Amino acid sequence: METALQFLQYFSYNVISLLLFFSIGTLAYKLLNIQSNTSYKTTFYRIAIGLLIFTMSVAVFRTSGKSVLIFLAIPLYTFFSYLYNEGKVEKAKNTHEHTDYKEIILSILFICAFITGYFTYKYLRSDELCSTLPNLDYNYYAKVSTYIWNQRTENAYINYIQRDGGLMPYHYFELWLNIGLSKIFGTNQLYQLMLSTYAICICIVWLGLMTIFNYIGRINWYAYIFAGLSLFISGIYFSFYKEIDFLSQTNLFANYLFSMPKLATVYLFLTIILLGLVKNNIKLFITGVIFLSITYTTMLPLLFTSATLYILCMYVILREPKILTNILLMVCTALLLFIFLYLFRSKSIVHAETFNKDINIAQHIKTMINIFGGTLIHLSVIFILHLVILSVYAKDLFKRFKYNIAFLILCVCVGLFEWGILHKMLDSVQLFYNFNVPLIILTFCIFLYYISYNTEKKLTKNFILIILLILVSNNLKVLACKKRLPQYDSNYVHNVLNEIKILNPNAAFLYGEEDYNTVFLKNPNVTVPAQFTSILDTRIHPISLSVFETPLDESSPTYTTEKKMVEASIFYRYVEEKKIKHQFTTIEVAQKDFITEHNIQYIFTSRNTNLNSSLQSLVKKHLKDSISGEQFYLLEY
Repeated sequence: METALQFLQYFSYNVISLLLFFSIGTLAYKLLNIQSNTSYKTTFYRIAIGLLIFTMSVAVFRTSGKSVLIFLAIPLYTFFSYLYNEGKVEKAKNTHEHTDYKEIILSILFICAFITGYFTYKYLRSDELCSTLPNLDYNYYAKVSTYIWNQRTENAYINYIQRDGGLMPYHYFELWLNIGLSKIFGTNQLYQLMLSTYAICICIVWLGLMTIFNYIGRINWYAYIFAGLSLFISGIYFSFYKEIDFLSQTNLFANYLFSMPKLATVYLFLTIILLGLVKNNIKLFITGVIFLSITYTTMLPLLFTSATLYILCMYVILREPKILTNILLMVCTALLLFIFLYLFRSKSIVHAETFNKDINIAQHIKTMINIFGGTLIHLSVIFILHLVILSVYAKDLFKRFKYNIAFLILCVCVGLFEWGILHKMLDSVQLFYNFNVPLIILTFCIFLYYISYNTEKKLTKNFILIILLILVSNNLKVLACKKRLPQYDSNYVHNVLNEIKILNPNAAFLYGEEDYNTVFLKNPNVTVPAQFTSILDTRIHPISLSVFETPLDESSPTYTTEKKMVEASIFYRYVEEKKIKHQFTTIEVAQKDFITEHNIQYIFTSRNTNLNSSLQSLVKKHLKDSISGEQFYLLEY
């Protein structure tokens, strides 16, 4: 019953949000006198514009203009220009297809209900969210959305103690959207993110797919089913691949929208890019590229490089000088972004090690070649069924979608090259797959829909539908939402939350050496204990007091990155300031001083460590979790 009420609550929030964005987009249409009709395309454009204007407004006003999202004004201007001209052409030709608004509204309500229901069931089907806590990345995103609102600056390094105030590149778009909607509805930021923000973005992705399908052919029941199933399409990954060394990591390329909701905004703006390619409209294509580059700044090098090469190819083919002005638009946007980020840069940014003076050029090139060749093989294995199907219709597809194919090839090659060059950088693989996997999946869906729509053979249509169902069934393990083992004992969670609900959100934690067994766990900004505290307050982000005990291996390729993460940490900087002022004696004393100076009222420790005698003297109450072994210490001083 409780789960059903939660579903109704967030479903209503999501519908209201979509209506809000549609209203903002409609107002923009009216003010700019843009011609439009009732269709999935117009609905998609209006909601997307409303979403952009709303999110940009929240970011710009909250930061007093110091937001990367202010540069969304550039592609928005080009987008409005495109829509204005398109509207005049369609009105003159009277070729625009109409769709009953009742049909559009009912279909949106259905897909919104399904998506909201899926996330509600996945994360709230038990009595405690802690039983099904999302990946710590999502917990961190929720905390960052709270942090940037409170600090009024776009900085993903959560530090309420030592105010930095500078900017650092990150994907803030969905985080500003999340906190903006959270403030409107009065919801917890983690709940809002997982049950609403991502659900809304996925709804818009579905609308984008319907728009593309509507351009390819007429909308019917088949298009609805196809667009819905497309949200669950991925490559095919078999569990036995884990037993094969060469294929053990191929699951990276088998992700899809519902398994990686954090990429929902990538999918959203990618639909605009793909629509521009399908229509062979450079302005719409470039608009989508700039949208995505600004909202997901880490993709700017890949997208701008690939788009520039694509435009140059188009110029060679079409010989239209006006096409080259689009390169200038991208260069100016990139330059303005760079200047902006440089002027207001953060002092706490951890720059990953890419090159050093001792680099082995031959080994570096060898690794690049291995990444390039190995990844292409991995992609071929994961998408083997897709390649077989498309190869049968290769000639027809190339004739109709040569621009899509060219851009896809460019993105894959550029992405692999950048990953190869920067492979020493932590998480460098994301430079490739965060964009290319969604691009491959959506391109395949578009091709498959085109084949099925343009064939008169019912057998072929049914065969393609069966293929879709097979691909979706491969992902039923995610759809089934198998109940995971609880990460914490519910009594421990209840007791801790009751103790801290009226206390200072600033907390601390201690880890033992065994807790730092991966490079990601050595990042004190992201990997923190007591993830369940976000249920109560997303401001709670425990500060590591054990950073000086982080094991660092100088022979490790990630040594420099790990060292910089430690040096950028809050307690490390505190100790260094003490040393400069000649006030430092021991780490134990510094830990106690830090706690008292910053009014820290509770500490978490892992099962692998305990408080030292100095801190033990401050303990008022002690709780231990029977599942994780995590410990909670309430302090009094």
